[in-house]
Amino acid sequence: IRRPPRSTLSSSSAASDVYKRQLLLLPLISCDMSSTGVVAVVMSDDDVEYYSETEAEDELTETILELAQDYTKADFEDAKEYYSDDAKVFFNSTEVSGKDKIFEGWTYEHEVFSDITITDEYAHTNYFTDGRIWTNYWFTWSGTGNFTGERLVIKGHFDYEWKDGKIIQALGFFADEEFNKEYAAAMAAAE
Repeated sequence: IRRPPRSTLSSSSAASDVYKRQLLLLPLISCDMSSTGVVAVVMSDDDVEYYSETEAEDELTETILELAQDYTKADFEDAKEYYSDDAKVFFNSTEVSGKDKIFEGWTYEHEVFSDITITDEYAHTNYFTDGRIWTNYWFTWSGTGNFTGERLVIKGHFDYEWKDGKIIQALGFFADEEFNKEYAAAMAAAE
């Protein structure tokens, strides 16, 4: 909030009243310190009503970290146990539905890229009193394009929704322009 000039406040009670009525409304923000810096969870007013706790060292958080490392090796056997059959994964606005399609896509990703690594990881799981469970995961994805030879380094974030011990939905957010260029080069080479 920008405060009106002092001269305005002292000479005008109306300006003072306007300033006093300005409110900064923020949703609940939870911060965790990790080796990679400060991580904040911002929730809507609806979530604040049901929010219970955040855990950074629980089983679900550890599972996501382990599955990410398995992904770098194109090892999806454990992940297949954790994703529901009808899971949905959103990569920005692109939706992939069904466990089989998800793993087909990730397998193909390892044909398009090599030397895939994940670093700068941080994850925690949010437990809501209404039973919802979400794991939030931040990371840096790196890979070398097998068609352009370009090395990509991309910051990313995924949110995983859990139900009955299975991932039913994952929401991925990352800058995908360079990633998509590599896919275009792979498709052009296949023609």
